[in-house]
Amino acid sequence: MPDATTLGFLAAAAVAAALGLWLGGASVVTQGATDTALLSLQILPQLACGLMIGAFVGVLLPRDLLIRWVGAESGLAGLAIASLGGAFMPGGPFAAFPVIHALYRAGAGAGAVVAFLVAWSCVGVNRLFIWEIPFLGTQFGLLRLCSTLPLPLLAGLAANALVRSFPALDMPGKDGA
Repeated sequence: MPDATTLGFLAAAAVAAALGLWLGGASVVTQGATDTALLSLQILPQLACGLMIGAFVGVLLPRDLLIRWVGAESGLAGLAIASLGGAFMPGGPFAAFPVIHALYRAGAGAGAVVAFLVAWSCVGVNRLFIWEIPFLGTQFGLLRLCSTLPLPLLAGLAANALVRSFPALDMPGKDGA
């Protein structure tokens, strides 16, 4: 049975298709379906590899070590470790999100997962050397890096506080449940 998110996306796609049919006719819907199929064929190998990376991370990391380092009770040190991991995580969302999901399922705390995700998306050290310094210069790259460094820790602390105050915000399905 599809979950609410899947049903929401299906409803949005149906509305988009109906609007396309109404505003542009069957050719618009056919073009949209063709573009969707081609994009899916391009994305599928990347997504499959990302899911495999996430599965291996979940299996290869010793659970007790992971919980000790970035579990819910790991405190500020756990947020710092997760932030470092996220900051140096290479790749796009097809690699990062399966790894993030695997970490959480294996026992990482919500704050650490949020810190990892924010560090990956905001700090991204690999982008600093590959894109920012070559295109925008060293001064800008260092300014951006220094200004984003505290964000993962702040987001992780906020996530921990929110989960303590509102336990329903904690991710369902954790610990394989």
